[in-house]
Amino acid sequence: MTAAAAVSVEAPRPAVSYAFKRALWSGVVRVAANVLMLAAVFFAMYQASLRPGSSLATFSLYFFGITVPLWLGAGWLLRFIRRRFPCEDATLVALPGRKPLLTRWRVRGAAEEASPHAPAQGGWRQECAPANN
Repeated sequence: MTAAAAVSVEAPRPAVSYAFKRALWSGVVRVAANVLMLAAVFFAMYQASLRPGSSLATFSLYFFGITVPLWLGAGWLLRFIRRRFPCEDATLVALPGRKPLLTRWRVRGAAEEASPHAPAQGGWRQECAPANN
């Protein structure tokens, strides 16, 4: 079996633009996580005020005990949203020995490759965007 035969590619979803839903739900998760983090700061400050002798340890215990699971959960929800509402040109690729990965394929033109001063496009934080062709 060749390496090319070991790669499985899932068929893309229907050609529906999920960009709006993806941006909406990602924004909701981020805003909710930030509001909950602000509430965690107030709660940790309140708990620390009840124990003035060990206020720093109490604040740290409550603050990090709330925010670390909060941001791990927010990251998991954002990953779920990216898989549920993928970009139009994204496909789910399963490589041997790795978990399935949502990948965006983009073919670069000869003009982009030839110009050393071409603007950098793409990157790991790029949201769904229409192609500039």
